[in-house]
Amino acid sequence: PRSGTFPSGRVRVLGGGGQIVVVLDVVEVNRTDSDLRLEYRLKVIVFKEACSTVADIPTVGVLLLVLGSIWRAPFLISDVIVVYCSSDGIMKKSLKIRDAIFINAIYLIMDVILAPFIAIIFLTLWRIKPFLRAVSDSKTELPSDYWQWCLSKYSGDQVRGAVLKHFLLLLIVDVPCLVLFVINTVFLIRLPAIASALLSSSSFHDEYPFVLIGETINLAVDLVYIFLGVCLFLMRPISTVM
Repeated sequence: PRSGTFPSGRVRVLGGGGQIVVVLDVVEVNRTDSDLRLEYRLKVIVFKEACSTVADIPTVGVLLLVLGSIWRAPFLISDVIVVYCSSDGIMKKSLKIRDAIFINAIYLIMDVILAPFIAIIFLTLWRIKPFLRAVSDSKTELPSDYWQWCLSKYSGDQVRGAVLKHFLLLLIVDVPCLVLFVINTVFLIRLPAIASALLSSSSFHDEYPFVLIGETINLAVDLVYIFLGVCLFLMRPISTVM
């Protein structure tokens, strides 16, 4: 007979009469606490890697979207370089890179939403100067390095805030003021006062709404007095006849 020793016990192979008989001696194996802890750790590692693999599938698609947009690609590359240069472990670096990818994807969605707003600002021409001034003023709070300012999250937030602010001002302030200006232009009475106030103003875009509102109120008062004057003028001959 031949025999061999295996982890599960001793196997004996018996041959005779043209037949092979395998006899398996089952040996009970006692598993220690260290074996159980090792098995648990292996299961945890396998589970974490499986979850990371599942998370990486959509991350790859988002990564291609951000890199394909060109606009957000420099920001993402800058964030990845910062993460790789840090002293964090491999697992923490991978989590930070994944966070950077999704954060830049969110910023990309915000940029797409705000793109029509900035197009309207530039097409109407009226808000270009204060918009560019707001963007330029935001650079004074950071170092003078232009590229460092461009790649900072602060600069992007400032530009988005300026776009949203001036688009809302265009809708809420400029359009109604345009209607008031047309009304004053039709009646012509208050145009000299409007022109004088606007030419002497130190900040045109900040003061013109108040000038137009005030002069429109004065126009309404003038029209009331004109109406009363016309009425008195028409009624005076009647009173003299009577």
